[in-house]
Amino acid sequence: MEIKEMKDKRKEVLNELLELSGWVTGSLVKTERTQLGKKSPFHYLSRSLNGKNRITYVSAGDVETFTKILETGKYARRLFEQITELTVAILKVECKQKKGR
Repeated sequence: MEIKEMKDKRKEVLNELLELSGWVTGSLVKTERTQLGKKSPFHYLSRSLNGKNRITYVSAGDVETFTKILETGKYARRLFEQITELTVAILKVECKQKKGR
């Protein structure tokens, strides 16, 4: 693939990433909590930020929304990996061209 094609492809993937309505990375954790002797389901979003674990309570009514946004996050991560691979390939070609001058 030529450098122009790689740059065009990178731009296309970047635009696809930008068009996503929103995304989150992390894990949706389901556990139980006991209150007044009664067990009930409890959900939270777990994610790492600057090496520290951050958790966010997720109400039962919001579980589906968070599940969808986490799936979008997985897709966004794959797009970002494609951008990274294309950028590395572009840089290798550009460095090779500089040395050839």
